Amino acid sequence: MILKIRLLNDLKYVGIPIDFNLVIKPFSKRYNGRYDPNSRTVILYRYEDSECTIKIDYNTLLETLVHEAVHHYQWVHDINFKREKGTMHDSNFYYIYNKWIERLTVKVG
Repeated sequence: MILKIRLLNDLKYVGIPIDFNLVIKPFSKRYNGRYDPNSRTVILYRYEDSECTIKIDYNTLLETLVHEAVHHYQWVHDINFKREKGTMHDSNFYYIYNKWIERLTVKVG
């Protein structure tokens, strides 16, 4: 729970909308994080291995959360966003992601 609060506070601190559900799960073979637009839920995976012995470091989790938060932002807040089949990341996605990562680097450290 402390990890979840810290992650959300870091996003909030730099002005990234946090109007989504954040769920932290142990492990996924395929993903570091996921966004479900139907439930407005971001899922982060905490461990690198199925035995849950190798934690993913905080900065990597934060960057993954920013990545998924951009998906949320595009689905919910960007009135010009149109999902194109087969394209998960358009040029605007990368623009927003890089801008938010830069804010985090400057303000959070």
